[in-house]
This record gives sequence, C-alpha cells and structure tokens, in this order.
Amino acid sequence: MKIVLLFFRRNFKKFTGIMFSMISFLLVMNLILGIVLSVKEHFKNDLVDNSDLYFIEVFNEDSPMDIPPELRKEVNSFDGVESSFFDFSHPVKITDSQKNNLDMTNILGVEIKALKYFNIEDTNVKDDFIFINKKLSNNEKFKGLKKGDKVYIRDYKYVEKDGEMNGVEYLTERTFYGFFEFNENHIFRNNISLINYNTAEKIARGMTKTGKPYFSRFIVIVPEVDKLKHVANMIESKNNNLTARYTLESTGNLPGFAVIIVAVSVLIIGILFLISIFNVSSNISQILNLRKRDFVLFNIFGIEDKKVEGMFMIELAIHGILTFTISTTITGVLFYLLKRFLEFDIFSQYIHLYILVNFVLAVGMLVLIGIIKLNTTFKSNNSMKFYKEVLKQ
Repeated sequence: MKIVLLFFRRNFKKFTGIMFSMISFLLVMNLILGIVLSVKEHFKNDLVDNSDLYFIEVFNEDSPMDIPPELRKEVNSFDGVESSFFDFSHPVKITDSQKNNLDMTNILGVEIKALKYFNIEDTNVKDDFIFINKKLSNNEKFKGLKKGDKVYIRDYKYVEKDGEMNGVEYLTERTFYGFFEFNENHIFRNNISLINYNTAEKIARGMTKTGKPYFSRFIVIVPEVDKLKHVANMIESKNNNLTARYTLESTGNLPGFAVIIVAVSVLIIGILFLISIFNVSSNISQILNLRKRDFVLFNIFGIEDKKVEGMFMIELAIHGILTFTISTTITGVLFYLLKRFLEFDIFSQYIHLYILVNFVLAVGMLVLIGIIKLNTTFKSNNSMKFYKEVLKQ
C-alpha cells in the first residue's frame, strides 16, 4: 500500500487531465439528469392537475351494460391504478333536515381515497359523506348549510308488493362535508355531487326491477400519466368488446414532449460519455507509456504482472474516489445555489441517485479502462521484454 501511495503522489499531476475530463462530464451529466427527473416529476404532478388526465373511461359501444362486474376487482390490482368505479350517476333532489327540497344535482359514487382527484382535500370523512357541487352554493336555500348538517337524497326505488314491482319515493340520509369546485370536463356530467360508492351502487340497484344496477361506463383513476397507456391496454386485453379512452391519448402532445426531452437528454449524455471515455483512455495510454521504467523495475525485482496490475488499479481507484468527491461536492454547491436563488430544486429529491451514479462512473470507468489498457500493454509487448529495452535508453 505504501508503494501505491508513493506512486499516487508522484503521478498525481499526470492524472489531472483525466480527473478534469471526468469531473466535467459528471457535472454536465448531473445537470441534465436533474433537469430530466425534474421535468418528469413536474409532468406527473403539475400537468396532471388537469382533472381530465387522471381518468380512463371504459365503455362497450355495442352494449353499454355489458361490462363484467368482476372487472373492477381485477383492475384495482393493476399497477398504477388508485381507484375505479362504475358510473351510477343520475339526477336526484337534495332536501334539508326538514325534508324541504333544496335543489337538483347528479350524484356520483366514489371511494373516499378518490376524493382528492376531484379537488377535495378533506378526506377525513365517514362513509355517509356528501360533497355538493359549488355551483349550488349560490342557491339561497343552501346559505345556512354548514359542515356536519344532515341532508337527504330524494330518489325512487322499486319495491315488491302483492307480487308487483312498484316505484316508491324514499330518502337517504347524508352528512354534508362541504361544497367542492370541480372543473367540468368531457368525462363527467355537469353539476356532479359526490357520495360513497357503495351507497351509490345500492341506490342504483333499487332503481331497477331486477336489482341489477344501471351504468353506462366504468371509470379508472391512474395518477401517474406514464402508466395510462399500459393500464388501458391491460383493460382492453381482458375483453375485446371494451374500449379504454383517456384524454392524454386523444391529445397526443404530452407523451411526445416527454419522449423528445428524454431522447435528446440520452443522446447528449451518450455523446459526452463517449468523449469522456476517449479522453480517459487516451490519457491512461500516455500515463502507461510514461511509466515504462516503473513496470520494468517491477519485473526485474520479480513482481508478477497481476500484482503490478492490482497496485495500478488501487491507484486508479483512489483517483476515481477523489474525482467522485470533487464532482459530488461541486454538484451539491451548484444545485444548492440554483435552489436558493432560482427556486429550482433538482438535487434534494434525487441525492442518493446522484451519489450512486457518480461513484459508479468515476471509480468504475477509471478502473475498467485501466485494466483493459494495462492488459493490452502487457500482451502487446511480450511480457515486459519491450520495457527492458527502456533501461538501455
């Protein structure tokens, strides 16, 4: 180890070119990688705030009711699916605790965990919740309504009496949790209000004589945009009669934009990587050429080529670790300044990834290229015979 440290100190200046080349490559790569990861995160979280982009609409054009009920359980197990529900939405009357009609709304049943995708932050609710569309808040009859008040859904259901099925009016009690504002889109009805999914299904079953609920489609919530296509394809593969449609598919702009960013970034990093490999390889070849005398002396003293190779690899690894330390430190400082003065954070979320990638490239590239070059040098010069001639010079 003392010999390795001796050669490390003596040849440090010879490695400055290699280290500078690799540090430059790692800094540029870190910047591009950070931008790509940041854009991807922005693409998921910010652009997807458009309420259309969360939802996949599944329907059967030939027979709307011919969507198997068991599909919901299967779809919920797919990677990327947050929630799913059959659309039982239909217009109902909302009444107050005195059974006075307040207004009409279209009730839609969803799971509690799906409320956030309808711009509702308060998800600490019980199963008897109802969130009423904010449009109805302009109605004077709703002015005195506050959170926790009881309201009722006035609807009709079929009841068997004397062997006949007759429609009767009935009320379903709900707890009011507030108004919510949901940007109308092409997927859902206007003026929708939200209730628990199981309650919506129960109401829908009561509206038919057979007890089979009426629905026209199946809705799937996929928070991550890059998984929309996969989920849609999985659904369609389960039943050839089903069509899975989503807004991102119809626009086509966002995926293309994302692909371009990734493709250009990979191309730039690839080109810089090749340039860096060429520079490192060239510099190591020059260093090996300048150190002919060292290798000859090792051979004269009976030190095997493998031991020489091991010492040289340790020396390269030390330079690699030093390169990694410098590049990571500079990256951290630059990215901190970006966050501090431009509020552009591309470091804190991915610090572990930067450390891993920088270490593997800084140490791995030097050691791997060094092994290849050293073995080539040993073999091409007939096991050190060429280097013995150096001592005569």
